[in-house]
Amino acid sequence: MLLLGFALLGGTLGHMLLARDITWYDAVLNSAFIATGIGPYISADNIPGKVFFALTLGAGS
Repeated sequence: MLLLGFALLGGTLGHMLLARDITWYDAVLNSAFIATGIGPYISADNIPGKVFFALTLGAGS
């Protein structure tokens, strides 16, 4: 549970820092979807956000 909590926290912070116009609850939802293998709920619209999404999707699979 602790590892999952850290993964969600790191994913949420990464989404909020690198993807534009994403709320904290959408960032948590996106992180949870990626961590469970479902995939992203919201796609990024800028280059840093897209790179972060690619790295988290690669790490989650």
